[in-house]
Order: sequence, then C-alpha cells, then structure tokens
Amino acid sequence: MKITGSKAKIVGRNIKYARNSKGLSQNQLAKKIGCSRVYINRIELGKVIFSQCIIREISRNLKVPYESLFAPGYGKQLKTATDDFLKKKYYFPGGYAKVYWALGFIFGDATLRDTSSPTGLIISHFHPEPLEKIRQIFRVTYTVGKTKNRNKIRWHLGIYDTTSDGKTVINYLRYALGFIKPRGKRIFPDIPEEYLPHFIRGFFDAHGTCYLQKARKRIFIKLSYQSRKFMETIVNILFQIEIVKSRPAGRPLTIYPDLRAEHYYIKILTKRNVKKFFSYVYQNSNPKMRDERNYKRFCKKLEKAEE
Repeated sequence: MKITGSKAKIVGRNIKYARNSKGLSQNQLAKKIGCSRVYINRIELGKVIFSQCIIREISRNLKVPYESLFAPGYGKQLKTATDDFLKKKYYFPGGYAKVYWALGFIFGDATLRDTSSPTGLIISHFHPEPLEKIRQIFRVTYTVGKTKNRNKIRWHLGIYDTTSDGKTVINYLRYALGFIKPRGKRIFPDIPEEYLPHFIRGFFDAHGTCYLQKARKRIFIKLSYQSRKFMETIVNILFQIEIVKSRPAGRPLTIYPDLRAEHYYIKILTKRNVKKFFSYVYQNSNPKMRDERNYKRFCKKLEKAEE
C-alpha cells in the first residue's frame, strides 16, 4: 500500500522527530536502511510516495512503534520530550550566562556540517582566545588549531559527534536551537530575556565591529549576518530595550544588504546609542564571558570619541 497526501506529511514529520530524538542525522538513517539521504529528506517533507515496507524498516531502525508513526500528535510529543531531555542534560537546567555568550559567538561565526560524516561544528576566528574559552565552557577535548591563507592566520575549533562530549554540544544546537538550518535561513533562537545581553555580546564578539572616524570623531557599530530574519530580530531587541529609538528624521533602523559579501547589516549610530549598547552587552560581564581583545578595543574607541 502506497502512502500519499496529508498522511505522508504526518508520517514524514513523525519520522523526523523520531530520528532527532535518537540523535541520528538523515545521512546516518539512510545508511541504516540502505537508501540515499535525499530520499529520507523527501520522505520527511512528505514530497515522495512511499510504501509501508519502507516505514516498517525505518521504525525498526529507529526503535519506535510502527503504528505511532501514523499518529498525528506523535511528533509533537517526541519533540516536547526531546527538548525537555536536552535542556536537562545539555548544560541548561536553569541557564548559564557563559554558555549563552558561547552560543551567541557560535551563531555569529560557526558552521554546522551535517551532510557528511562525521557531523562537525566548525568555529573560526582571527584570534584563539575566544575559541579556547568556548572549548572550556563546553568541556570538549578538541584543541584549537590554525590555518594560514595568503599571509592571514585564522584559528579554528572543530567539535565532532564522534565523541560523547562533542555529540552533546552538537545535539543541543541541532535540536533545541534549530542551528542545523543554513546561515541564510537561520532564525534567532529562543533565549530567556535575562540572558539576552550575554548572547548578543557573544554575537557582537564574533560578527560585530565598532568603528571610529578620527577626523569627524564619529563612532558607530556595525552588526552583520547572512540571515535577514535573524537581523530583524536583533533590530526588534534594540528597539525594545531602547538602545535605538529612531534614525535621524524619524526613520527606523534600516537593514542593508551587502550583496558582495552576501550579508545583511545594521549600523548603530550616534555616540549616545553606542554607549547604551556598550552598557547593555558588557554589564556585569567578566573576562570569562567576552572576547577580551574586542572589549579593550571598544573601550579605547569610546575614550577617543570623548576626547
């Protein structure tokens, strides 16, 4: 019997949540049942006609009841149970400020490679110090390495699911925060309000810059990212906490496209707004929860702008 239409979408959604709850990627499940990753992806999206035989094989490998994959509410139950499990196990029983800083940095400057084996989280930066802090925060055994390209040195931290500590970090990012989406489609994660300054500080340390034009003593901040939806959430947060009220002539804060770099960026203008942003992201912070080089550079530019 062939499964099509709305029933196929229900089954596909349940398979996706069941696979996530077992910590398997589409590639790993495909290898277990002897098909391609693309076919598994199309099954989960409900875009292909499939038989009951393939569903029985999937349920056997995922170790879930065959009948449950046809139940409309089974996927939501699995997702809720998986999220609760991840939040208890993966460093978030009540939330830690240093972890949210690390997550902000990861969202700003990391890639999750999920289409090949092993699955890996690749974090890169121009300096090794923040990467070393992230390594210590997540208690992973991997080391920070460096590569040289055209006389430019870049530091990398790779975390892979081949070890238990690496799998712990990757699973939280993948399932609880939706980090598996490509950068251009990534949305802002669900961060508790009290930890937002730490997350935004991490994002600023990875993907933000403070500029000072000496001739005009003009200081401003530039934040950029590959996802417009992500940047829209950043703008909303800046308005909610009243760091930015309006641009000159009453215009709202604008998201500009950078077509050459395939990014979207915003500028926080005026010395007053820059100071408010500095106070918001660095309030009650300690050196263990920030990029110290970025912090000192920011302080110096604020001092020069005051001269």
